[in-house]
Amino acid sequence: PSDLRIVVYNPSTHSGRGGFSVQQQDVPYRKSEIRIAMHSSGSALSITTSNVRRLALTRWFRRWATDAAGGIYLDGTHFGPDVVERMVRGWPDDERGKTAAPNVTLLRLARGAP
Repeated sequence: PSDLRIVVYNPSTHSGRGGFSVQQQDVPYRKSEIRIAMHSSGSALSITTSNVRRLALTRWFRRWATDAAGGIYLDGTHFGPDVVERMVRGWPDDERGKTAAPNVTLLRLARGAP
């Protein structure tokens, strides 16, 4: 998909979707949103969040990463393609061709999350 919207009220009851998972909320038990959009040129991925302190990238994120040649914009902070490549480089494929990887947690730098 080129766009995805995820809404979560309690991160402990939601394992994520499309390669993204809310790990911690700014205000617990309130609505959290993640909006993912591929730029029209297909060169960069925009991730916009609300009420999300920690965001994890699950193994399915690799599907998005392969199309994000221009990197990722997370709430306005740019992570270049070299950073994206380093995030997914160590994720080996298992025998079925699915990525077998631990979650990578991105901190929301704009808010200075601990």
